[in-house]
Formats: sequence, structure tokens, C-alpha cells
Amino acid sequence: MSRIDGTIALQRARTICSLGPRAYATPGYRQTLAYLRSELTRLGWHTVFQAFDTATPVGDRTYTNLIASWPADKDEPDAKTPASRIILAAHYDSPGSQLGTFPAASGGAAGCGIIMELAERLAAVPDLAARVQLVLFDGEEPTQQISTTDGLSGSRFFLHTLQENGQIPHFRGLLAFGAVGHPRASWTLPTLTNSVLNQSLQTFVYLQKWGNQLTQLGRPAWGPHLPALQAGLSATYLHDALYPALGTADDTPEQLDAESLRRAALAGLQLLNLRPLPSPTPADKSKLAH
Repeated sequence: MSRIDGTIALQRARTICSLGPRAYATPGYRQTLAYLRSELTRLGWHTVFQAFDTATPVGDRTYTNLIASWPADKDEPDAKTPASRIILAAHYDSPGSQLGTFPAASGGAAGCGIIMELAERLAAVPDLAARVQLVLFDGEEPTQQISTTDGLSGSRFFLHTLQENGQIPHFRGLLAFGAVGHPRASWTLPTLTNSVLNQSLQTFVYLQKWGNQLTQLGRPAWGPHLPALQAGLSATYLHDALYPALGTADDTPEQLDAESLRRAALAGLQLLNLRPLPSPTPADKSKLAH
């Protein structure tokens, strides 16, 4: 497999930002979804729109997740094999209203750029690509204030659907990319995430000699990993919860850094060879519910 290229990931993230703010139903939102599907299809991935209706504090909305899998082949691992794949996820929507004031470069576009870079590199190695499901969530940003009923709509629906269809055992775990890609980013691992996944990331960072790239947050964080854990799937969150520009108009594409994006992509890639992971215990799920 060719090397992960942070420069190309950066270009894609900036392209997404150039399409305009990605608040619900804005032109930039629609164009971003079309761009992401077009690129994944061009790279050889099988893509599916997962549209769903949900109630929000500002009224009913129809959100659309984008799911990409590598086309099945008789010589590749069977997708139905227990614990055969890792889910790599990000979200493409951005906070704001129809006026669209938030570029969300690190908090959204960067994760999409990383997913696209991984998609391109994995396409050259079908046996690795077959171990991955790529998911780009919609409706992750809250309409007002994030809560158990506002925000994380895409990840909640996706994981609920997997659970309802009995597909959770087909996956080894989920890694979600949150606010990543800015210079001096420190991935702040929140509590309640999977210890095996976290230890793997910590070991990887240590071997790469990346210093303080990863730290313990010491508290929970809202992100796509929570619905995964509630559904019984091991998950963690690559995210800088302490990034000052997060959720503000200062989170611009000019703040993104190719090396930081490359590191996040490499962290996701190295999880593909993990052994099957333990599912969250009933006690863990009880903590997540409160």
C-alpha cells in the first residue's frame, strides 16, 4: 500500500470547506454529500445513502448517512464473518443555521479528508479494504444544545440499525474521527471508551515517538463512539476536546496541517489488524445511559 499522504487529505478537507458551510439543507451541505459519494465511487467503493427521518428540537428532519464498503469478492474475507471489520467514521455536517457561519474545518471536514485518504490507499489493497466499513454521519451537530435528544442523530440511527439487524457481532470496533488535523493537536481520549482500542493507540503513538500526541481527557465526551458503545460495539474517539477554535468561526481550513492529518489517518489504519475486541459490559452501558 502506498504511503498515507497528509497533503492530499488536506486538499480534500479544503475542497469540502470551499463548497460552503454544511449546516442542514444549505447548498454546501448538499454539495459536500454529493462530492463525498462521487469520490468514494470513483475510488471503487460501493456506496449507499442511509436516509432517515428524526424529530429535532427545531422540527422533523431527514438526514442522510453515507456508507462505503469494498465490493465483495470470492477471494476476500466474508463480511458476515463474526468480528471481521472495523468501522472508521467521521461526520460531514457543520453547526449553524441556514446562514451557515461555521466552516468546521477541524470539526468535520478534516475527518472526511482522512476517510477519503484512507479510502484511496486501501483501494490498492483489497484484502485490507474488505476489513473496513467507512461511514460519514449526518446530523451529528445539535440543532440547539447537544443532549440525549439533540445531536449524534446519524451515529445513533446507524448503530441502532446495526443492532436491530443483528449485525453488531460482524464488527470488531469503531473509531470515530472528531476534531483532528490542526497543528499541535492532542488527541484527548475520553473516559468510557474501549480500553483495548485506547491501549493500541497509545502504543502506536509511543512507537512513533510522537510525544504528547495523545492524552487522557479524564471525562466523557460527546461523539459517535457513544451510540456504538450503547449498542454493544467497542469504540473510541480520536478527537481534541480542548481545541479552542472548535465550534467557532475560527475553525477554518487555514488552520489545518498536513502532518497532523497524516498522523490521524495512520492511527486509524493501524487498528485494522486488531484481534476481536470485548464488547462493553452491562455496567458500562449503564454508565453511558446517564
